[in-house]
Amino acid sequence: MRFEHQESRYSRYGRISKAQRGRLVIYVVLLVGVLVAMYALREQSWLSSFEKAQARAKATGKPIMAFFYVEENAECRRMEKETLANKAVRAEARKFVCVRLDGKTHPALAERYIMVDVYPSVAFISPDGELVRTVLNRRSPEEFLVEMRAALQPREPTDVPPEQPTPADQTEPGELDEDPTLPPKNAEPSRGDAE
Repeated sequence: MRFEHQESRYSRYGRISKAQRGRLVIYVVLLVGVLVAMYALREQSWLSSFEKAQARAKATGKPIMAFFYVEENAECRRMEKETLANKAVRAEARKFVCVRLDGKTHPALAERYIMVDVYPSVAFISPDGELVRTVLNRRSPEEFLVEMRAALQPREPTDVPPEQPTPADQTEPGELDEDPTLPPKNAEPSRGDAE
């Protein structure tokens, strides 16, 4: 008895041609690219909850960049479209935990961090919730980049006493009371000599 391999009618559909294999590779590469792009966008997306932003800031050690806006304000929309959408600003924003907050929906936060009803405003907040810097009104991308970089700079502690002069800077009382280039105080003006 001879066994011949007979091709079933379903097995021929299981084979993939070179052209189909090439298309499949392209589709897989595109799918991976889309997934990577979606992950990258998720990482730099704006949160809408201040509590989530605080939790993420504490977990990552990044400061918070809170954008306060109101829906009906044209300057707020312009700031989002021109400044916050700028490529360089978006790149710098990766150093922050970004959160978008409607000033009318979150009045207590707006009062705490921007202190005035000026929109758009951006508050830069440390991971522990302290206000670092506030930027009021719309800024150009270049101006806003300067503000962002300044917010990332370490701050000087405010509770440190002023620097005391060093002993080399201190002089003995009466040692340099007079300017050496001027005539002495006890010189007689008529003769021009000192006593």
